[in-house]
Amino acid sequence: MKEKDIKIRRIVNAEYEDTDWREYHAIRKMLSEKAGAAMRIDCWQLLKEMTERWVDLGVAFYTIAMANEPIGYFTFDVRMNDDPNRQHVFLKCSLSVDLDEKIISKIYACFLAYSTAAKYLIVRSKNGEQDFVQEQVKAEVGEDKLLFSLQVKEAKIDLIKAWEKEYSDKFKQIELRYFEVIPDDLMDEFCAVFTELLHDMPSASWLHQKTIDPKVVHKKQEGDLKNHQYSYCLMAFDKGKLIAKTNVYLNKKKPEVMQQFMTGTLKDYRRQGIGKWMKATMFLKLIEEFPSLREIKTETSPENYGSKAISLQMGYQQIGTEIDWLISRENIEKYLGEEQEL
Repeated sequence: MKEKDIKIRRIVNAEYEDTDWREYHAIRKMLSEKAGAAMRIDCWQLLKEMTERWVDLGVAFYTIAMANEPIGYFTFDVRMNDDPNRQHVFLKCSLSVDLDEKIISKIYACFLAYSTAAKYLIVRSKNGEQDFVQEQVKAEVGEDKLLFSLQVKEAKIDLIKAWEKEYSDKFKQIELRYFEVIPDDLMDEFCAVFTELLHDMPSASWLHQKTIDPKVVHKKQEGDLKNHQYSYCLMAFDKGKLIAKTNVYLNKKKPEVMQQFMTGTLKDYRRQGIGKWMKATMFLKLIEEFPSLREIKTETSPENYGSKAISLQMGYQQIGTEIDWLISRENIEKYLGEEQEL
């Protein structure tokens, strides 16, 4: 395969015609069918509306073809805008072929054109599939994670129910409150606690935003709701003070698979079982509200021994690993320059 066989086109709202949006929708449908999943976005008009919102927020979308045949799309998203030393672009790819050195070389060139300020590009490698970038462009490990999956029919339901009962009896002074969306009157407190939990999280990564901005959360929540996406949240309060949270991301129209995100407890309340209680309560709530739920996915840092232990006890199984490779702009420029000389 020659590099000239690979063509990339950026989705620009003002330039895209209806035929372009139909072609993009066909690409998304093709990828869904290849993955054996139903297409989440039913029509091209809805996909256009959703994509335009993300483009307006700064996310860049690109379609990619090989030998004039569409093979997928990818996105760029600038993160850490408020920190020049850590500002980076996150690459998300969805392709019908393996991401190899030839394809990613074209993506590197798009990265250089997309952001002149970002010092790094992040390439995610699941189960080692993109680990070739370590040698190709001298990438460094930005973050590594363990991936887990809980098949609902294999959950340790008796243990989970026992946790819910035991800790409900133990923590009578603590109130659990369940939210489909974060209410405005709790937004500032929620973001402050979330920020504190992130700073305490046992991970060496600096790729995460360490300050959770209420305005950003509110705006993202508004956009998610338009697409039936919810971040269901369970919060624990001690005498009205927020002390812990856990949340699960789901699509109400397609609730068969959900993503469990961080369960965190403030320092003074740790190692008492509150995390177990919250995860158990959330799980029981979800299977009651969504009887079609069949799988919950989650991830954790290898250093987060407490989170791993709770997940395994509940019935989660480790299904893989994930590395976010950190590639410097300087290394990309050097690599592309050497390619042109060959």
